[in-house]
Amino acid sequence: MINPVTPTDSGSYRCTVLVNGKTHSKEIELNVLVPPKIVKAPASTLKLVEGDTLQLSCVAEGNPRPTVTWLIQPFNRNLLPLIGRTMLPARRVLELLELIPPEIDMLNPLIKQSLARDTVLQCTANANPLGNIIWSFGVNKQRINASTCSILTDKKEKYCLIESRPRPEEPFSVLVSKLHVFNLAEEDFGEYFCSMSTMMGRASAKTLLERKFLKCTLELSL
Repeated sequence: MINPVTPTDSGSYRCTVLVNGKTHSKEIELNVLVPPKIVKAPASTLKLVEGDTLQLSCVAEGNPRPTVTWLIQPFNRNLLPLIGRTMLPARRVLELLELIPPEIDMLNPLIKQSLARDTVLQCTANANPLGNIIWSFGVNKQRINASTCSILTDKKEKYCLIESRPRPEEPFSVLVSKLHVFNLAEEDFGEYFCSMSTMMGRASAKTLLERKFLKCTLELSL
């Protein structure tokens, strides 16, 4: 009896008996199955900048010799193969985060609107990690402090802001920011800037808000 059985016990065993001066023997091959075990794997989280080179190493042991398979989730999360019929696979999950510098796009580089009217400025930011969008105005880029827009706004404030942030589990981070400007006055016309700063850098874009003059037609009758 071998108790407990270990991988080193694998091999050929022979039982020999002597009966009436004759030798009888029986040979048996013992193969100890060992569940797969990952002995070397990358860190659980890696952060890379676009354009970097990544080399991943995964070493596994077991009997029979396990096959290492790399899968990307969630696209083929259900394709993880079983090794053998009675053994569960060894599994290690690696989260790979691509660090993306901020990129800002303005919906309209030029907007024309009349006095005493309302307007909406919109910018889209793409980054990972995602930062906060800052709106500013004028040559000195004075920061705009805007409240959050409600569904039924009374327009008592000059600015209000609507932002659409992605869910945390979304792999690609895009933020849409809309700045509402109410009751335009002469001093409200000019350049508006949308910017974002993160650990990966800073980006900014601008839109020009110009005053639109209404055409007046004068008819004379004699």
